[in-house]
Amino acid sequence: MPGQPSLVMCRYFEEMARVVRSGGKVVFDIVTEECMDDETLKDWWKTGGGYQHYPALMCKQFVIDFFAQRGCQFNGSFIVQMKPGKTECLVFTKL
Repeated sequence: MPGQPSLVMCRYFEEMARVVRSGGKVVFDIVTEECMDDETLKDWWKTGGGYQHYPALMCKQFVIDFFAQRGCQFNGSFIVQMKPGKTECLVFTKL
């Protein structure tokens, strides 16, 4: 999902929260502010125009709040390499 525009991501999030059953997990990756330091930004610039709008930055706290309002508890996250940068994988449980 790291390359999708924010409104598209929110539609996906809405559907994930809707279809997951109680006790089920929702797991996905996004590019958060933790994934875009100055050095990483320079690495993305070096890749040229082939990425178009990719990656699309999404605020981590916004996503946590979004899922909380839909009955999902944030369990944690971890960083994953996504050359030339990185992405953050978030894990939620439906209450």
